[in-house]
Amino acid sequence: VSKESPQVVHSIVAIDIDTRKVIFSRTLKVALFNLQINSLTHVLYGAGADLAGRYAYYKLCEAKNVSDFTGVRIEVTCPAQELSKLPDVMNHMYLQSATID
Repeated sequence: VSKESPQVVHSIVAIDIDTRKVIFSRTLKVALFNLQINSLTHVLYGAGADLAGRYAYYKLCEAKNVSDFTGVRIEVTCPAQELSKLPDVMNHMYLQSATID
């Protein structure tokens, strides 16, 4: 739950499963109802409602391989950038189904 609103919001956590360490975490001011990942570009997208109840589609996070000769390193950034607004009336099940298809 957000400190600014009684609305439930979500956090994104990136974990290095090899070292078992959290490499990034961020609490969003958005209640997500849909997530999509582009596995080729390692970008996470999502649709959700902000604290004012407005629906939008977001670019949530991006992971980049920044390895050098000393070992593998992954850099994760999560700007939670709004890409486009969504209609005020949203059928969540339709959006979920369309995304899966």
